Amino acid sequence: MRRLLYFLLFATIFFLNFIPVKDPDFGWHYRCGYELLQGKPCLTNTFSYFLSDYQAFYPSFIYDGVLAFIYDKLGFIGLSLLHASIMTGAFYFFHK
Repeated sequence: MRRLLYFLLFATIFFLNFIPVKDPDFGWHYRCGYELLQGKPCLTNTFSYFLSDYQAFYPSFIYDGVLAFIYDKLGFIGLSLLHASIMTGAFYFFHK
C-alpha cells in the first residue's frame, strides 16, 4: 500500500511538472544554445534592443546548450519530459 502511495505521489509530481510553462525567454535561450552548439558561444548581448552595449557574466550557457540540443532532437515534448524528470528527481532527493 505504501509503495502505491509513493508511486501516485511521484506520478502526480511528474505530470504536474509535465504541463508546459510559459517562458518569455525561451527563444533567447534556444538561440544562445543553438549558437553554442555551432561553436559560437553567446558572449555578446545581441538579443537586447535597449541595452545593446551591456556586457554581463552569463552563467547559464550549459542550460542553453542542453535546451537547444533536446529541442532539436525531441522537440517540446522532450523538454517537458526532461523538466518533469528533473523536478521529480529533485523531489525524490529531498524526500530521502
